[in-house]
Amino acid sequence: MSYEGRVQCICKSGHYFIYDVLNTPKCHCGAPNVWINAVDDTNGDQFGIIPDAVLDHFIRSPKEVRECSDGHLHIIKEAIYNIPTEVESLRHYWDDQKGMFVPITMLSKNNP
Repeated sequence: MSYEGRVQCICKSGHYFIYDVLNTPKCHCGAPNVWINAVDDTNGDQFGIIPDAVLDHFIRSPKEVRECSDGHLHIIKEAIYNIPTEVESLRHYWDDQKGMFVPITMLSKNNP
């Protein structure tokens, strides 16, 4: 039996990044990870994911993007995130019947 997944992280500096579960997590800035969330992709349901729409509520300062003279967008400054507490970390899974991410706390007898 195999496990497939990824990990959502925020480092001590507030940078958000994702890495494959088989890789060693490390932020580009070198700061240690202070928040992690495992996402199980084994069955394709992204069990445990925290969608971007939810994570956006934790942005302390947004990223700055500028367009260069060639028309390409470049990130000038990365977004900085507040660290979610355990209660705030609203984990989700993909519900095929509803066609959307559903908070894990809403699991029912019909959809374990």
